[in-house]
Parts: sequence; C-alpha cells; structure tokens
Amino acid sequence: MADQTERPRLQIIRAPQRETIKPDDFQDQGAQSSLFPDRRRGLLIFVHFADITEQEFLQTLEYAEPSYVLEFRFAPRFDVGKLTRQLAFQAFTAHRSVYIDLTSSMMGKPNGEALIAKLRHFFEDVRVSFDQPVMFLINRRELSEDFIARVLETVSPFNSAAPEIYEVPRFEKGLSASSR
Repeated sequence: MADQTERPRLQIIRAPQRETIKPDDFQDQGAQSSLFPDRRRGLLIFVHFADITEQEFLQTLEYAEPSYVLEFRFAPRFDVGKLTRQLAFQAFTAHRSVYIDLTSSMMGKPNGEALIAKLRHFFEDVRVSFDQPVMFLINRRELSEDFIARVLETVSPFNSAAPEIYEVPRFEKGLSASSR
C-alpha cells in the first residue's frame, strides 16, 4: 500500500470586513453610562489616514470629539473622498478639536525619534488632561512597526487614566490597519 500524503487543498479566505464606527466606541461603559454617557478617559485614537474612508474619519471625529488632533504624517493631506483640507479644519473647529502639526518643522523628512521627542515636549508643555480622547493622524508607511507602542510609552506618564488604543480603520476579528 502506497503512503498517501494529503495534498493541500485550496482554501478561500474571506477578506476582513471593516467594522462600523459607532458612538458607543468612544463612551465609557460604566454602570451609569446608559443614562449619563461619558467619554472614555485616556483613549488614544490612531487614524491610519491612507487606509480610511471619508466617512470613517468624519464619524471618528464627530463621535470621539478629541481634545487634540496630532499630526504625525510628514506630508499631511486630507483629500479622502470629497474631503478637503478646508472641510477637515471646519470639522476640527465644529468638534472643538485643536489640530497640532508636529511634523511641520521636519521638512517632510521622516524621523521617528525626533517625532517622539516633539510629542514628549508637547505633553510636558500643554498638560493634556485626557478627559477627552487624543487623536493621532499617521501614515504607517512612514513610521516603524513599533511606533504606536513608542507613542503609548511616551504618553503614559502624562495620562492618569489607563490608556486605551483605538485604531481606525477597524476590521473584524481584531485586525487593524497596522496588522494588514
């Protein structure tokens, strides 16, 4: 009898589906949250801008109402869908979010170490309370794999709440834009 080895079979792998961004994603799920919804303290939102849709960006901004939107892209652009730079800044104003470009003095040259140092100085100077989420606009192609972990490490000493990371876009089964 010949040894029959099982040959690999063709498998169809379904593409991960994007999760819908919901207002509840940004609200504390405590005991009284249904009556008095509160924002999740210490929430750090990382928006992988090259991978998002206009709707995902605007919904995240609307539902989270971050205190600060920190720009980490070395060539900031807002042309996603029908969104323009002007409309993005109108949305920041409407949701009382302060936009800070931490890369402007770097002249478009990616330098993760310098960016982390600028972030540390920003948090030292501004003393962010983290009562509202803080949003980071990033382009994963410009930064190292461990950049989000480095940001978390840098921000943690300034954040009295336990920091949580929320990445946009979101995919089912725990996939994120950084793991694709």
